[in-house]
Amino acid sequence: MSNWYDLQNASFRGVVFKDKTIGGKSGRRVIAHQYPKSERGWTEDNGAVLSNFNIEAIVIGDNYRNDLSRLLTALNAPGPGMLVHPHFGERTIQIGEVNHKLITNHGGYAEINFECFDAGRQSAPVSTQSTEVVLQSSVDDGLKQVNNDFENEFDTTMLPDYDQEDLAEQGKGFVDDMAEFYRQMSDPASNLGDVLDQAEQFKTRIGELLAKPGELAREYANLLSRAEDLATRAPEELQAYGQLKRRYEGKCYEYEARGGVYNNRTSNSIAAVPGTVLEIKQRRHVELSSLLEAQVALFSAGTVPRTTFADAKSAEKASDSIDTNLNIQAITASNLGRAGSWQALRDASVQVRTDINQRALLLPRIRTITTTTTEPLILIAYRETGDAKRRDDIIRRNGIKNPSFIMPGTNLEIVNE
Repeated sequence: MSNWYDLQNASFRGVVFKDKTIGGKSGRRVIAHQYPKSERGWTEDNGAVLSNFNIEAIVIGDNYRNDLSRLLTALNAPGPGMLVHPHFGERTIQIGEVNHKLITNHGGYAEINFECFDAGRQSAPVSTQSTEVVLQSSVDDGLKQVNNDFENEFDTTMLPDYDQEDLAEQGKGFVDDMAEFYRQMSDPASNLGDVLDQAEQFKTRIGELLAKPGELAREYANLLSRAEDLATRAPEELQAYGQLKRRYEGKCYEYEARGGVYNNRTSNSIAAVPGTVLEIKQRRHVELSSLLEAQVALFSAGTVPRTTFADAKSAEKASDSIDTNLNIQAITASNLGRAGSWQALRDASVQVRTDINQRALLLPRIRTITTTTTEPLILIAYRETGDAKRRDDIIRRNGIKNPSFIMPGTNLEIVNE
């Protein structure tokens, strides 16, 4: 007993004790697969054993009873605590089972044996807001802001009738483009006729709606939103908006070349004298085309939560296209002096990136290999993926005509699932 005073001190939750012995357990959790009447089996590594150890502590001295009581209180307190140990140093542990023994001979002392586990870090799911929900909310807010800015600034009262008729023709052309692309959908829903009727009725009112820019903007947005009703597959909806984007960009340059309309995105356009009827007309043309292009960009972003991407590469490609268009429209809004629209379009751009980046982490990745010798595709599929049945997937993705002989230098895209 006299040697116990020479033991090193340790403490838990600040309560000091003598460290007598320590024994631990670690290793791997193994599942043994054994089969009746079989001479063989196999083992499966099921992760690491949670590190744990047992400490045998001694409390001695004139106040050993009080020291024992304090140590038991500390060991039985809920939650992890700090262990300061001559071997482990400082370590946060969770106490398990505790046993103690009070010995009254040899002047009195107490032995305490307690089980210790590494506290670790809880890996329970964290409650966060869905990126899809945030993106859709950003798109909705963006549409409201773009429409409101258009309503507040689009004013045709200073234009003569023939200029207003020209604007109305431009607006009707945008509607015709929507109707054309809706007709071209490979398998439109059964309500295509209703959508086309809506487009024709809208065209007849565009002239009068020039004096009601808020209602005009909302009617355009309502007609654009019908792509979701018509598309039987989300990628087709995204393709329709992509085609409209390219068509509207072309119309912007077409109006410039045909009638001298100022295009604020080209450096060689000639602006009219500020305050003149020509300058007002040019600005109204730009505002109307910018409204449609911004709405199309936002509706394209709104299709992302409904689109199922086959792999990370296709998701990132869609993200690049949508993000680029949103940023172009944000710059146009800035050039028109619309800070609210600029901020809303930039926010939608950020949310598209965030949503697709999160989803891409869960999607298969594509890698490209280059063959060095002539060999059959089935061998390449087995070597690269471990599954010869993936041969058909590689054929479809790469358009291979002769899978029995893949020549050296052939680039193959392979999806890592």
